[in-house]
Amino acid sequence: MNHKPLALTLLLPLALHAQDNAADPALTIPEPPPAATLLDDTTITSDPLPAPGAAEKNNDKSADPQTAAVDPADLRIGFVNFRRIMAAAPQREEINERLEREFGVERDALLQAQSELRSMERQLETLQHGDAYNDYERQVINKRRDVARRDSDYRDNINVRRNEEMAKLQKMIGDEIINLAKEARYDIILNDIGVFYVSERADLSPQVITRLQRKAEKP
Repeated sequence: MNHKPLALTLLLPLALHAQDNAADPALTIPEPPPAATLLDDTTITSDPLPAPGAAEKNNDKSADPQTAAVDPADLRIGFVNFRRIMAAAPQREEINERLEREFGVERDALLQAQSELRSMERQLETLQHGDAYNDYERQVINKRRDVARRDSDYRDNINVRRNEEMAKLQKMIGDEIINLAKEARYDIILNDIGVFYVSERADLSPQVITRLQRKAEKP
């Protein structure tokens, strides 16, 4: 029996932090997140069913596979909670460790630069206004720009890699669900937002198309 998996659309977060940092103090620029918190929850949605194929032939070889009825009592239906699977997958920890190896040095350097900036800002507050103050203020401004640029680069780079790894994990989970459905002979697998997988014999699309074709042929 052939089975048709539904296509997956990956809605991955494009930013590590919210745009409004003031809404969450934990997301302020001075403190890049540790690698252990780099993974965000990811929403999985399903696209419409792919184009229908030929329906499965029943035991009566003379029967029309396009119009053969399927007894609902014979269908095996299962359910998966994709978010729960994503949260419990041990591969998430592997991804965290991989990102830590790749970006740990860059993160620590950024933290050091941010600490230096805070020290410079405190030092600036102790100076009297004058030429020395103005010169040091320019240094602080340049430091702020440098830290902001490095912070932006860090977030962009780690977001790209995190999304790549999460996409791989989502595909792995989807493949395992489909493999399980085939091995256990499930016809329909539902998730918390709709239909994730449907077998060919449970797909009524060919029958609907056949009916429409017959109507179109009538004078």
